[in-house]
Amino acid sequence: MKKYDNVKQKMREWLFHHLPPCEAIVETVSQSMEHRLSLRKRFDLKLHLWICAWCHWYFEDLTLIRDAVTAKAVDTSDPYSISGPTLSSEARERIRRQLTDRT
Repeated sequence: MKKYDNVKQKMREWLFHHLPPCEAIVETVSQSMEHRLSLRKRFDLKLHLWICAWCHWYFEDLTLIRDAVTAKAVDTSDPYSISGPTLSSEARERIRRQLTDRT
């Protein structure tokens, strides 16, 4: 098992030195949210996300934000309506009082 781990580590190191750096991948991730990437860029992106946990987390976070922003509202006539649970009027008043007390 140790030999397998060594080979895997060496392969990741080699990929890390031969793939685009994290700065380029961040830009590629943003581009992937807007349009379909070329095969080469998709391949580089997938490999980089496989070896770099930070870029992988960035990709997941950006995907979550994009999905949250593009989620459909319950009432489509009101673009500012939010689906899901809401605060009770007592909780809103309590928060409002605490915010005004702090200022």
